[in-house]
Amino acid sequence: MKRSDKIFTIIILGIVLLILIGLFTGVTNTDVKYKGGNKVFVIELRGAISSSDKFVKKLSGYADKDYVKALVIRIDSPGGSVGASQEIYREIKRIRENGKPVVISMASTCASGGYYIALGGSKILTNPGTVTGSIGVIVNFPVFKELMDKVGIESNTIKSGRYKDTGNPGRKMTAADSLRFQTVVDKLYQQFFNAVLEERPIGEKRLQNVADGRILTGQEAVDLGLADSLGTLHDAVNLAGKMAGISEPEIIRPKKKELTLLDLLMNDRLREMLSIEDKGFVTFKYLLK
Repeated sequence: MKRSDKIFTIIILGIVLLILIGLFTGVTNTDVKYKGGNKVFVIELRGAISSSDKFVKKLSGYADKDYVKALVIRIDSPGGSVGASQEIYREIKRIRENGKPVVISMASTCASGGYYIALGGSKILTNPGTVTGSIGVIVNFPVFKELMDKVGIESNTIKSGRYKDTGNPGRKMTAADSLRFQTVVDKLYQQFFNAVLEERPIGEKRLQNVADGRILTGQEAVDLGLADSLGTLHDAVNLAGKMAGISEPEIIRPKKKELTLLDLLMNDRLREMLSIEDKGFVTFKYLLK
């Protein structure tokens, strides 16, 4: 091996070693810094909800730490994907049932799937003017049939069953398609309705009167029993600390990742639109519209 090659190899190995040491040190220092501390973990959930994996991983990763005694989840979301909303709700509920207080702090908007997620918390605090409620399900998709006819585009579909291409934008919906979609929507709505009924002190008849997709103010939500009390993020942190027996709660937040050019150019809504190829044209949502 040439001398220059040896030097190059040593440099590369040195860089790799420094990276590994940095990663190990970062993890170790974090745990040492917070060891034995009485911390309240504050995490934000913002924008339309299209997936749950990253948020759940981050949430459970901190919730399982001994030095985290309580959690505050700040929600500013109009809702989104049914499955993702349900997964986040179940993870919050799991943490709550394992003995750690989870206080929900509603920001400007905490509606539909955002509210579904809030149901998992031990307590829900809201601002009087927060937009919340919108308990319901929606599905929409484009239909290009008339446009395709005008420009002379034909769509051919080979399918294994009568409903396999339901929601195909290349053809109009049939009465059977519409009925099938309505059946699914009704079942997903009932799941939402049952979750509210299970988690909140509101009777079935009273819930039926407001669970029709209407939006509510935070004050109305408190009056109905859909939220516990009015309060800011600061109030939520203090309440979480009190529930965990901490007199002066110390806040920790998840580490912020470095923004890429793509992150700066794309907001949550644009990301959701561009992910349509992964979801298909038809997506059932707990979403404020």
